[in-house]
Amino acid sequence: MSRLAFLVLLLAPAVAHADVSHEIELGYEASVTGSADGAGSGLAIASIGGLAGYVMGIGEDYTIAVDASVVARRIEGAVRASTLSTRAGLAFGPAALPPANQDGGRYVWFPLSAEVEHEGDLAALPRLSDRPDVARAPYLWQEVAGATRLLRVEFADDGVDEDVPAEYQQPEDRSTGAFDVLPVRSSLAVTEQGGTRLDAASSLSMIGGLFRFPYQGNLDVFGVEQRLTRRPDGGTSTVDVAWMVRAEMVNPATGSAYQMGWGIVLDSSGTRSPRPRVVDHRPRHIGGFGLFTPRLASGVGVQYRREPYLAMDGEPALDDRFWVEGWWHVEKATLSGKGFVARTQRLHDGDAAGVWTGGVELDARRDVGPFDLGVRAEVGQTFYAVLDGAAPTASFGARGALTVRRAAGHRWFY
Repeated sequence: MSRLAFLVLLLAPAVAHADVSHEIELGYEASVTGSADGAGSGLAIASIGGLAGYVMGIGEDYTIAVDASVVARRIEGAVRASTLSTRAGLAFGPAALPPANQDGGRYVWFPLSAEVEHEGDLAALPRLSDRPDVARAPYLWQEVAGATRLLRVEFADDGVDEDVPAEYQQPEDRSTGAFDVLPVRSSLAVTEQGGTRLDAASSLSMIGGLFRFPYQGNLDVFGVEQRLTRRPDGGTSTVDVAWMVRAEMVNPATGSAYQMGWGIVLDSSGTRSPRPRVVDHRPRHIGGFGLFTPRLASGVGVQYRREPYLAMDGEPALDDRFWVEGWWHVEKATLSGKGFVARTQRLHDGDAAGVWTGGVELDARRDVGPFDLGVRAEVGQTFYAVLDGAAPTASFGARGALTVRRAAGHRWFY
C-alpha cells in the first residue's frame, strides 16, 4: 500500500466526523523585460503565467494543502529560447496556529506530517552573482524535494513573560511555528546542458524547528548531510557534512535568506574515469552568520556564508561569500541595494587562493496604476559577464534591465 493510500484510509474517519473547510486561490501574472549587458548584447523576455492553490482544513487541527504555478517565457536577443518555469507542492500535517493572546499547541506522529515540492525551469539563465556551476548559456533544471519527521508539534506563544509587569509586556513578542523530532529531508535535481547531471542530497537531524511569525525560517540541530553528484561523463563526487546547528531566516522586506550555523565537511571524494579515486579527508569548517534589522520600512542586513558545493565538473569546492544589503520604502516606491564579495576554491586542485568575484546590485520598484515597474542594474567581477555558451571564467561585467509586470489574484473560503 502506498503512503498516500495509507494516509487517506487513516484520515477518512476523521473527515467524516469533523467540520471540513476549504480555501481556493487563483491568480495570474504577465511581464515584459528588456535588458542589455556591457558587451553590447541584449535580451527581451515576455512571460505569462498563473497559480492555483487549495487548502482543506479538517476540524481545527489538521490541514492538507496543494499549490502549483507555471510561467511561460519567450526569450529573444543574445539567446533565443522558449521556456516554462514550474512549481508544485503538497503538504499535510497539523494546522498552523495563528498569533494570539494565549499559548497553544497540537501535534501529530509520522507519517501524518510531510511535504513534497517540485521546482524547475526548461531554460534558466545564470545571474551575475551565481557560482561557476554551468556554462554561460541557458540550462534546464528540475528539482524534487521532500521532508518528514517522527513528530511535529505546532505551537503559539503569547509572548507574555510572567516576571515582567503587565504594563511592560510587548504584543509583538508573540511567535508561532513548529518543533520537529528527527526531521528528514531529501532532494534530487537534474541539470541539462550538453549532458545530464544528477545532484542528490539527504539529511537527518536530531531536532528541528520551523518559524512562521514574526519571521519565516527553519532550524536544524545536530544533523548529518550527504550530497552526491553524477556527472555527464559518468563519474561521481560526494561531500559529507556534519552540522552542529543550522538556522535560516527570510527577510520579509527583501526575500533574502540569512543563515546562521556551523558545520564540518567530514569527507569529499570523486572519481574521474579512468583516473583512480581521489579522497580529501581534511576537515573543513563551514557555516555562516547573518543579521538584519526587523524594520520593513527601511533597514540593513549583513551575511557571511561558507558552504561546500560540487562545481560544474563535479569537483568538490568551497564558496565563501559576504554580502550587505539595504532597503528603503518611499511612498509607492521600493529601493534596495546589495554588494557582495565571493571566493570559489576547489578542494582537489590545491587552489589555496581561489577565484575572487564581487559586485553591486541595485533595484527600484514602483506601482504605476495597475502595473509594477522595476529597474535593475548589476556590475562587478563575475563568472557570467556575457551569455556566449563558454565555460565560466571571471571577468568584468555589467547588466541593466527594465521590467513591467501585472499580477492579480483572489481567494475563496467556504
